[in-house]
Amino acid sequence: MLDEGRSGGRRARGRVGRVGFYRHPQNCGATRNFNTCIRRSLGHWVHILHGDDLVQWDFYETMRDHARRFPQAAILAARCFVVNETDSVMCLSPRVSEMETPTRDPSPLLVENKLRTPGVVVRRDFYEKHGGFREELVHTADWEMWCRAFALGGGLMLDQALARYREFAQNDTSRLARTGENLRDYLRTGEVFSQAYPYFDRDRFLLMVRCVAAGQLERFRRLGDAEAVQANQELCRQLGKMKLSSRRRIREFVKSIPIVRDIARSVYRRLLSLRLDRGGQVAT
Repeated sequence: MLDEGRSGGRRARGRVGRVGFYRHPQNCGATRNFNTCIRRSLGHWVHILHGDDLVQWDFYETMRDHARRFPQAAILAARCFVVNETDSVMCLSPRVSEMETPTRDPSPLLVENKLRTPGVVVRRDFYEKHGGFREELVHTADWEMWCRAFALGGGLMLDQALARYREFAQNDTSRLARTGENLRDYLRTGEVFSQAYPYFDRDRFLLMVRCVAAGQLERFRRLGDAEAVQANQELCRQLGKMKLSSRRRIREFVKSIPIVRDIARSVYRRLLSLRLDRGGQVAT
């Protein structure tokens, strides 16, 4: 168990049986805390489980069986239920059928992160050979790591829901979304991907970021969060100035990823409603 030191206090450590505890003396941030998890881990596989996430009763047994069946795999990932603060299931993380047999191709993950951290385990010797999480990334360090592990070590995705990933207003993801910092981290990750993977599609990635930004802005408007609206409006303006190398596949892209398609439809309906409310006519 590791505490990233967000609450302050002196460094602390201890152990009860097989369970060890370590607290950083000051807030080191989530990504550096992940790397501390790796350094202090024992055994052959590392599973990073956030304090507000859960695993199903058969998670470790299933992962152990697959690790034995696929001894060359560096990463194993399962689908996750996405739950709220009351443990109600809101959705299930996407299936990635292209990765259900051993693969070293991270392409299905390069535009949308379809994995959730509590559903992923990585061999410790992979971290030792290829490094830990990139500490310049805040929101997307896990996304970059999963892609790197598939590309350099290989692995597979299980079509089983074995963990629960929690989303709620106070978690890091929601906090970063209010300032738009989550999407700035997306852009930093896109730069990493463009250097690491020659087949990375920058246009599709940038269009995804724009669509998610529009969805965030719409959500904060509905919530009446003026500060978050202002921050995300500024980010949308910045994203709008970023040029695409090709515009031919925008409609194809919007249709190809469900989350982007749904956001695009929601934003279009809102714009259409506002235009009609002002007495405007819609061209057909």
